[in-house]
Amino acid sequence: MVSRHARAASCCMTLVLVAAPALGGGSGTDEWTTLDREIAALAQSAQATEAPAGLRVSAVLRANYAWFEESPDPNIEDYSGFALDNVRPRFNGELGDFSFEVELEAQSGTALVLDAYASWDFAESFALSMGRFQPALLRSALVDPENLLFILRTAPGQFFQERDEGAELAARLGPVLLRGSLENGADGAGDQNAYTLRADWDVRNSVRLVEGAYGSGRETCLAFGVGYHDDETAEDGGEVLAADGVLTLGWFSLAGEWLDFGDDEATYDTFADTSPWSATASYMIDPERYEIALRYEMLDDVNDVSVWTVGLNRYIAGHDVKWVLNAASVQSDKSDADGMVVGLGLTVNI
Repeated sequence: MVSRHARAASCCMTLVLVAAPALGGGSGTDEWTTLDREIAALAQSAQATEAPAGLRVSAVLRANYAWFEESPDPNIEDYSGFALDNVRPRFNGELGDFSFEVELEAQSGTALVLDAYASWDFAESFALSMGRFQPALLRSALVDPENLLFILRTAPGQFFQERDEGAELAARLGPVLLRGSLENGADGAGDQNAYTLRADWDVRNSVRLVEGAYGSGRETCLAFGVGYHDDETAEDGGEVLAADGVLTLGWFSLAGEWLDFGDDEATYDTFADTSPWSATASYMIDPERYEIALRYEMLDDVNDVSVWTVGLNRYIAGHDVKWVLNAASVQSDKSDADGMVVGLGLTVNI
């Protein structure tokens, strides 16, 4: 797209050429040389005001309306209201073998730095990143919010949305992607660190980091991943093991995940010493517009909570603009946490 400054320079040039004879201007070479210099100066000024090559700006906004049969707030009998899930401006760019990404989150009303890291592709298929980022442990936690199948991630996927400062080394070896990172950990800049390792294997074709079947094409895609995390700050077992898989087959998709948390309650709260798992299936009713989905989660917590979620997505412009309708049934064998949740979400990514 031509900038306003560039258009102004073009208009100025046209007006001068048309008006010069009428104004009785000279026709000598000096006048034309001066005019050429002025036009060149205008063009150079217009180019100087344009964004640097390789710089990209985007943003995603997700809003929802939700109704709870049993409100999470004991002082409110029922919950019915609107909320913001994400308000994320993004800035990224590249120069040669170097690139950067900055992502903010303003969902709370105050913009906070979510990601801010620089990367260096120092060899073919190898990259080093440093800054603030999300350690690669669980696939469902790494999916960008606009590419989610449901309004909410799985419970472990939400838990591992935390970012940390550190460095990550990534290597692409054919169909295998290896990532290992060293982070500050729970004690910040203290003398203890956290470690995260993940391996992704594209068994058949390449699986995009997108949930559901929309846009998967007609090819069969299958991928598995395993992850390991350890925070030395945890006094008890601070390790986490994760395994997940995803299959897309035409208009149909399957996904599942399993985790095993360590015993440290201070670090993992209600997930301490649990093994939550989930399974998801979806089908494109209309390959361009509608997708239905079903997800089951077993949290394996002290209350034995399980959640069934049914979803219907209406794609306006793919995952960039869509409506998401969800209905979830929460069940517990050891508490009064049973209830229904209904939500309608809107996603716009530009």
